[in-house]
Amino acid sequence: MYASKQTGVTLFEMIMVLGIGAILTAFSLPEMSSVAANNRASTYTGELVGAAAFARQEAVTRGAPVSICALPSAGATECASTTDTDWRHGWMIFVDLNGTLGSLDAGDEALRVYQSLDGDAGLRSNRPAVTYSAQGSLASDAMRMELRLPGCRGDANRNLLIPLAGHPHVQAASC
Repeated sequence: MYASKQTGVTLFEMIMVLGIGAILTAFSLPEMSSVAANNRASTYTGELVGAAAFARQEAVTRGAPVSICALPSAGATECASTTDTDWRHGWMIFVDLNGTLGSLDAGDEALRVYQSLDGDAGLRSNRPAVTYSAQGSLASDAMRMELRLPGCRGDANRNLLIPLAGHPHVQAASC
């Protein structure tokens, strides 16, 4: 008759494959967290660059100053104080027609509100607000923002620079 041939793996072979898989997984997990941190930093800086580009475009289109200011707390609809440089609670873009530049006053028009960053990410700046003139350049001093991620490895942190010309630049920063 027919001779049956057994196929399969032995217990020893299965244990060896699982052991090698466990070792490879242990080495790749730190890299995966680094990739996740870089993606998170890219998302946050993308939002900031997009907000700056929108504010600049609106200033030129409307022929009026447009400001971006830090929010004092999550869900707020007014700007933080003129000394608060913590942007982690979010930011607001508004047409800055009346009163003090960089401060939401009566008659100013809110355009967009960006909510707080997820998790424990930190976002600080040298200024509580930045204002674009009708020409698209900054009507205020240059701005530097620092995004700091908890548990960061490598160069997952980011710096956002907005010089007087108004074009934002992103730089990787070491943890």
